[in-house]
Amino acid sequence: MNLRGIIALLKESPAYGTLWQAIRETAGGEGGALPALSLGVLGAARPALVAALQTDWPGPVVWVAGSPEVARQNADQARAWSLGPAEIRYYQAPDTVFYDPAPWDATTIHSRTSVLAALSGLGAEDDGRGRLISTSIWALMPRSVPPTAFRRALERLTPGQVISPYRLLERCVRLGYEPAVVVEEPGTFSHRGSIVDFWPPHAEQPIRVDLFGDEIDSLRAFDPADQRSKEEISEAVLVPASEALPEWGKAAAGALERLDLSACALECQQRMGEQIEHLTKGDAFAGMEFYLPFLYPRPANLLSYLPKNTLLLLDDVVDLRSAALGLEEQAQGLRAEMVAAGRLPPNYPVPY
Repeated sequence: MNLRGIIALLKESPAYGTLWQAIRETAGGEGGALPALSLGVLGAARPALVAALQTDWPGPVVWVAGSPEVARQNADQARAWSLGPAEIRYYQAPDTVFYDPAPWDATTIHSRTSVLAALSGLGAEDDGRGRLISTSIWALMPRSVPPTAFRRALERLTPGQVISPYRLLERCVRLGYEPAVVVEEPGTFSHRGSIVDFWPPHAEQPIRVDLFGDEIDSLRAFDPADQRSKEEISEAVLVPASEALPEWGKAAAGALERLDLSACALECQQRMGEQIEHLTKGDAFAGMEFYLPFLYPRPANLLSYLPKNTLLLLDDVVDLRSAALGLEEQAQGLRAEMVAAGRLPPNYPVPY
């Protein structure tokens, strides 16, 4: 029997019928609130049930686990059952614990922004149906870019559009793209002559913009392996390459100036002083995510991007609560140690 037949049989099972009825009752709650439900079935059965829900629910499905490891496994296992595996995304947690100033890995940064881009209505009349996002409570906790700031930063490009090469390159920098000799990975851009290449984190392939003066002559996808252009495309979207948008650094100058660095060790004072100077100038640098608590007056997280027709599934409520409390306890312990050692300003805000 093929996968489609197996899913059809699964939907006829009592377990799926009970789950679907519970979901319908939850979704019919007061005020049109985001429906949320705990998966009250054995762990081994959850990936198949969620994959079936992916085809039935008229909107995005977000599946939250207690740990990043379980969330990744859930995504992998759901793909094995899914009729639309390409629409299953894993929303990663940060690489570092809260208060750790170490830079996040580029793969993590781009993975997270690609999911935010997918939820930002890039397609016309996109209701998100068939999209499944597996994530963890840790991934949802950090303060992040609000949807309004993320969407306002989007730059839609079309052939015939008037935009100077300088402005296009400036937008790449302000959206967190890193300059490169050739574009071979997401979140990078390059410039040679009248051509600007960039690779948006949400796109499968990089984009080549061929300019004639200040006008876009053509847009093409290209192969990052051999750098050869492919077919022309009618539109490309330059999306943020990071949750920490450098262009918001200037607005955060006041809050950054109030940081008390006097109690910090000399090395910490020098490092943070240099980073704050870059940030208030609107310059990008590795480790900007450490300053996410300062950048946005009204920070958000993944849940802020979800449309009203989203189904929110909680893997195990007890595990989620335990994980969140454990992360907070770990963060508070690390904060106390770092402040005592002069590696963190005592008035650094809570980053989650």
